[in-house]
Formats: sequence, structure tokens, C-alpha cells
Amino acid sequence: KVVIDPCNGAGAKIIDVFARHLGFELIPVNNEPNGYFPHDPEPRPRNAQEVASVIKVVKADVGFLLNSDVSRVSLVAENGETLSEEFTLPLIADYYLDKNPGTVITNHSSSRMIEDVAQKKNCPVIKAKVGQSYSIQSVLNEDAVIAGEGSGSVAVPDFQHAFDGFLTMGLILEIMAKRNKRISDLVAELPRYHIVKEKIHCPPTRIHSVVNEVKKLFADREINSMDGIKVEDQDGWVHVRTSATEPMIRIIAEDRSEDKARERVEEVLNFISLRVK
Repeated sequence: KVVIDPCNGAGAKIIDVFARHLGFELIPVNNEPNGYFPHDPEPRPRNAQEVASVIKVVKADVGFLLNSDVSRVSLVAENGETLSEEFTLPLIADYYLDKNPGTVITNHSSSRMIEDVAQKKNCPVIKAKVGQSYSIQSVLNEDAVIAGEGSGSVAVPDFQHAFDGFLTMGLILEIMAKRNKRISDLVAELPRYHIVKEKIHCPPTRIHSVVNEVKKLFADREINSMDGIKVEDQDGWVHVRTSATEPMIRIIAEDRSEDKARERVEEVLNFISLRVK
């Protein structure tokens, strides 16, 4: 049994065809292609409570939460645990790279889980700027075998050069079947980090200068400026960049400690808040 929530977006009703072709029992949620989003269409744990509730009631094997254009997917385990969208790419890469070793493309805002998985398979990781176009261009440039982002997106060039939520769901189901494991067991095999994602509004005329000012916070640290500002250490990292779709500054941090990940974000958030009042 599989619960899928396409959020009344582009995947609505198409998931029925998908289920028939793959031969699983579908329990659909918000499956009307009317463009009315019953919740934030971001595939993230905070939006997956409805799917989690249905899974517990019907005793489903897995749940999928889709964004409006079916380019991103987050998972809900059979026990109702709403999994971070950061797990999607590492779960698939851990399986796919066994038979298809090669270069992995990701971005600077994605969890270190994908780097750990690739390192275990002796596969190089190349980081692009955030965004599908940058990832796919890097796939072409580097002849990569898989690409994706921590937002729940995955692209497999042998299938198509684009983030594809249906392919993502199909691969997750294949992994469960081939390895004969539950989602909770597969996730337990991955390294665990804690990631915190925040954003703050900033006037478009000031947004780039404000991000540039963040460098003052890390004057004594090595700064990666490929896509905004990123500072790393042994335990984690913080990434600050401008949004490409709205007048926002995004702050993402990861650490082995949840408290420290939050501290990394709060430090930058407080610094920026004083400059955008």
C-alpha cells in the first residue's frame, strides 16, 4: 500500500496511472487537479501530517509527498515518521551507485549525507549552484550518473535530464522491493545530521549587499562564495544565499548536533535582521 499526496497539483490523477503501471495499491490524498493547494506544496515534514495519519490508519508501506510540479518528493515511513526531504537523494544514490558508479551532482545547500554515501561508493561529488538548470548543466559537463538537491529532487540522466518525482517514487519502491526492507530500516542505514532551514525577507535593492555583509561574521574563516556564502568545519556548515524566486535571503545550516545547527542559523539570522529593519 502506498499513500501519495500530489497536493492537487500537476501529479493529481496521473498518480492513478502510475500506480496501475507499477502494480501497487494506491491510497491518494488531495488528488484533484484543480490547482487549489490544501497545504503548502513544499514536500517537507511539516506538510506531511495528513499522509502520516493515513499511513497509520491503513497500515501503508510508504508515503510520498509531492510538490506542485512533481519535481520534488519527500517520504513518510511505514511507522508514520515524516522524513526530511534531505533523505530522498541519499536513499536513491546509495542504491543506484552500486550498479552505476560515477560522478554525483548536488548543491551547496544539501546535507552531507550524499557526500558520505558517495564516498562509501568511491564516487566523486561535484557541487553546483542551487537550481535544476545548474544541476543539469553540471550533469552534462561532468558526465554525471545522478544529480539532485536536498529539496527532494533527483535526476537520473539515463532516464531524462530533469528532476522527476515519478522516477524518484519508482526508484524508492524498487529499493524497498529489491532490498526487502522498510523505509525506516533504509533510513536507519544512512548517517544522521540535523539541518535547519530559515529565510528572511529583504528588499530586492539591498539583498545582495546584505548577503555580502555576512562575510564580516566569518572574517577569520575560509569562505566559499560560489553560490552566496558558505562556511564549513568538521561538524557542519552554514550557507547563506539569495532566493532566485522571491525577495528572501535563505539560511541553511547543518550539524551533528541539532542545537548547534540552530545556533549557526540564529547567528546569521540575527546579524541580517539588524540590517533589514
